[in-house]
Amino acid sequence: MSESRLGAPVELPWWIVPLGLPPVAVAIAGAVISAPLSTRLLAILSSVALLVALAAIATRIASRNIQSVWISAAYAIWTFTAITWAVLLATG
Repeated sequence: MSESRLGAPVELPWWIVPLGLPPVAVAIAGAVISAPLSTRLLAILSSVALLVALAAIATRIASRNIQSVWISAAYAIWTFTAITWAVLLATG
C-alpha cells in the first residue's frame, strides 16, 4: 500500500453512498421532527459519527474483510442509538 501525499485526491468506494443513506435520513429526520433537544442531538450526532466512521474505515483499512467487521460493529452501535431515538420519540 503506497502512502498518500498531502493534497492528493482520496477516492471513496462505491458502497459509501448506499451505506450512508440511512444515517443521513435519520440525521435529517432528527433535525426536522419536533422533539426535545437531547433527542434531536442523539439522532444527529450518532448519524454523523457513523458517517465519519464509514469514511475512516473506507480510507484507512485496506482489507475488505476487516472493513466489513468494522462496518458491522459501527452499524450495530448506530442501530441501537437509532432505535433508542425512535423509542424516545414515541414515548415523549
